[in-house]
Amino acid sequence: MADLNSFVEKTLELLNLERQAEINESRAFYENADNTTLENKGVCLRKLVVFGRKTGLYGRSLLTLGKSKGHSSKNLPLPAHCITAGDIVGLSYSSADNNVAELSSGIVTRVSETSVVVAFEEAFDLQSFDEDRLMRVTRLANDVTFKRMKRALETLCIPSSFCSSHLVSVLFGDTAIGAPLNLSSLAGNRDDGSVRQEVFYNANLNESQRDAVRFALSCRDVGIIHGPPGTGKTTTIVEVIVQAVKKYDLKILACAPSNIAVDNILERLVKYKIKAVRLGHPARVMEKIHSYSLDAILDSSHDTTIVKDVRRDIDLTLRKLQGSRNSGERSRLRTEIKTLRKELREREEKALKQILQNVQVILSTNVSASNDGPLKHLPRDHFDLVIIDEAAQSLEAACWIPLLWAPRCVLAGDHKQLPPTIMSRDAARRGLEETLMEKVIKMLGDKVVHMLTTQYRMHEIIMSWSSEQLYDGKLLADVSVAQHLLCHLPDVNDTELASLPLLMIDTASCDLYELQAQDEESKGNEGEADVVAAHIEGLVESGVKQQDIGVITPYNLQVELLRSRLSSKYPALEIKSVDGFQGREKEAIVISMVRSNTKREIGFLAENRRMNVAVTRARRHLTMVGDSSTVGHDPFLSSLVEYISAHGEVWSAEQYRSHISGDTTRIASRTSTKTSNEDKSKLKNSKQHKEKSNSNTEYVSKKKHERKLDSLKNSNNKPQFLFTLLDNEGQTDTTVDNTEKLEGQIKAFLYDPTRSELVFSTDLTSQERFTVHRLAEEFGLEHVSKGTGEERFIAVAKKRTSDEDPDIVETERATKKAEYNTEMIETEPSDNTNICQFCGKQIPGLNMSLHEIRCEQGRQRENNTLSGNVAISVGNSSGKKKVKKGRSAKKNENTGNLDGKNDTGDKNDEQSENMKKLDELLADFKRKDSQCALQDCKKSILTVGQKCEFCLKVYCLGHRFPEVHGCTQAAKEHARSATGATRQVSQKAAAKRGHLERKLESRIKDMQGNRRTKHKDGK
Repeated sequence: MADLNSFVEKTLELLNLERQAEINESRAFYENADNTTLENKGVCLRKLVVFGRKTGLYGRSLLTLGKSKGHSSKNLPLPAHCITAGDIVGLSYSSADNNVAELSSGIVTRVSETSVVVAFEEAFDLQSFDEDRLMRVTRLANDVTFKRMKRALETLCIPSSFCSSHLVSVLFGDTAIGAPLNLSSLAGNRDDGSVRQEVFYNANLNESQRDAVRFALSCRDVGIIHGPPGTGKTTTIVEVIVQAVKKYDLKILACAPSNIAVDNILERLVKYKIKAVRLGHPARVMEKIHSYSLDAILDSSHDTTIVKDVRRDIDLTLRKLQGSRNSGERSRLRTEIKTLRKELREREEKALKQILQNVQVILSTNVSASNDGPLKHLPRDHFDLVIIDEAAQSLEAACWIPLLWAPRCVLAGDHKQLPPTIMSRDAARRGLEETLMEKVIKMLGDKVVHMLTTQYRMHEIIMSWSSEQLYDGKLLADVSVAQHLLCHLPDVNDTELASLPLLMIDTASCDLYELQAQDEESKGNEGEADVVAAHIEGLVESGVKQQDIGVITPYNLQVELLRSRLSSKYPALEIKSVDGFQGREKEAIVISMVRSNTKREIGFLAENRRMNVAVTRARRHLTMVGDSSTVGHDPFLSSLVEYISAHGEVWSAEQYRSHISGDTTRIASRTSTKTSNEDKSKLKNSKQHKEKSNSNTEYVSKKKHERKLDSLKNSNNKPQFLFTLLDNEGQTDTTVDNTEKLEGQIKAFLYDPTRSELVFSTDLTSQERFTVHRLAEEFGLEHVSKGTGEERFIAVAKKRTSDEDPDIVETERATKKAEYNTEMIETEPSDNTNICQFCGKQIPGLNMSLHEIRCEQGRQRENNTLSGNVAISVGNSSGKKKVKKGRSAKKNENTGNLDGKNDTGDKNDEQSENMKKLDELLADFKRKDSQCALQDCKKSILTVGQKCEFCLKVYCLGHRFPEVHGCTQAAKEHARSATGATRQVSQKAAAKRGHLERKLESRIKDMQGNRRTKHKDGK
């Protein structure tokens, strides 16, 4: 008893610490935040109007609130908020002051886009408040749980107040555990004296689950079903309940720490046609099993006909109370309501007691099993067995609430997964985090534990790591899931990514370091979030559905970073913390580890159970994104890194560099970046893996480029993609602006006289394709897209005049190519550029010598052409202008050089100057023709532009509206002319209406004049 008293005293102290931590956090949040901040956080709804007030939901008062504009009957949508059905909220008047008095508190029963419905207890009916004022609803912290746990612990110290004193003595180690029960004797014999045969109502149970059912039913005091992830723990629990009821006629109290866990048991139980009732507020029960809630059964009972009449009387009296202004009348009505409430409570209690005594199974949360709830109408020895599911996620104090109701108990759960959430670090450190299930296993050992070993969730490669590390290698994957992959799902392509069960994207040596929030607790990693987003894109492109993918990360800040990148594009994708995914599963899971720092700190990632939960959520595919050099510093996480290296694939985050830098380049080929199986088998520890992943990045990128060039050079039906965006080391350079590189390639091609066509790679993004088309247009080159799908590429060619002889051009090109190759050998490569002394263009230093020679030859040919009888046609607004040779030239030709001077050089200079002016005129015309017509706007309109219907000029999208570029008056006149006909019709209609009104008035006057006055005598 001393141990029991010390336990109660210590646990009450720790619960007080936890409660105070919760209060302090809630108080700090609400007091330090103004109304606008609270509303932006979604925990407060202000300026609400009372739409209705009535008695509903089985006797509770319902208040419907929403937003309305003025006296309009149309409800306005509520702002974004996080108030959901089942939340406890406070009701108060809406005010600018945050510290307003609370009128009452209730539970949200229904939330729609335009309204929220709150259920209040009966005392709310007697409250008077001004319903014409604007109201506020604020989500509150719940203290009911704390009070009930405290009451249960205090009851433990009084053995005479409960029937499970022997069980309590066993669980505290004061009494030895009893021998197992004989199930055959417990079940009894048939009427003919024969022994009952063993029957399993679920024929699909495996042998491990059947043994667990036998074990649980035969335990005299306590039994524990240890269910690792995916082993069918809840299915086993349901079979235990069904057999206990149908074969042994036991009364069962089934509980769990959360409403969803209780609903899962009930949902599977109803198909066996067992009389069951679900305790708890109807708002917290799943809609599909709502008919099994206590309130719903009570409402449909034959004994509640009179109860319904009493409710109607209460509603009628309430309406009278709201409409009355007389103080005496209001006092009388309140007394009447109080009397009706008392009658309603007495009749409901009588019907409620009868319902509870007639059912075989009662289900509730641990806290709802308190003796101050509906169970208070039952005797203390009513139940034969208590079953607590997810016991490893419940506080020990909460488990004692239902355990006081029966002499036997079965605990089910997995203590290798996350423990209950504790807000007070001090309380957790001092033992509040330890659950009853863990304590019993430590004290009594394996003799009270049966472990389920066959799992039906994970691919065997995903399962094996957690099995070896945490479950002594006992887990076995059922044949139905042992080899299933993403590519086996309908509509999923058989890609390399979809055929991988296990993958790690290593961010080591990629400079993707973690961020740190201002509170110095939550962590985030921008670069890692980019990598995850790119990987999700790859999964979706492979055909995996969004709803089949889950993203898990240990930190809330990282959750927000990932949602900002993915939620708008993939709304069905689930992104949650590890705690939020406990008990869930997805076909594909991506884990973002976040931590990457030079100190090798991993924080609470060192909690082994947290990583076990994250890994075991995946069914067919698991990807871990993290820094192996940081997470590998922890021995447990290091074992995971080594396991993935040996049994899965390891890719470097370098292949996602384009996504990290903000570029839209497609994900690099997965085939060329994965580590070979032979290399991975040599990774014996995390240090070797780190060195391998660091060296892989440069090696793999070079090999990829070499293979691509080799395949293209050996192909007969594909162009030679020799101009890819490569840096000096042969790696794809995505850290600089690709526009500059593309422009450099086109310029080099333009100034190279030996080349007539430039073909770009198929790896260009849509943005880069647009850039190529734009640059080619600016440089006057022909550009065309060829191929389809992933084989689509762009070819750029120099324009050729129609009078050129193809044979001559080809001969000259061959000669120039030979000279160009000789020049290239003699010239050292350089990234510098020089200005040509002849044409003034900026030329790469590599091509300057050859360019000057060709440029001078080109000028000589132009001079010879201009000196002959050739007319150059120049297109302008007035037609074609012909430039003919001058009179002085003709005179000199006929008479010779009379003054004895040779002026050929002067003529050539003059002609060259004219050509330059002509080139400048054409270039300026072309530039203006390709730019927005608005002055000072330099945006190109070659690809996207719009012509104004008033001034007939072409503008960019930003200046296309008449009001922007100066055609406002013309647009107004056009609008007036368009509405003139409508205005004329309206004037005609008004005139006609006036005529009819005057005609009606005249008719009424005539009828009034003809009316005869009736005399009093009737004549």
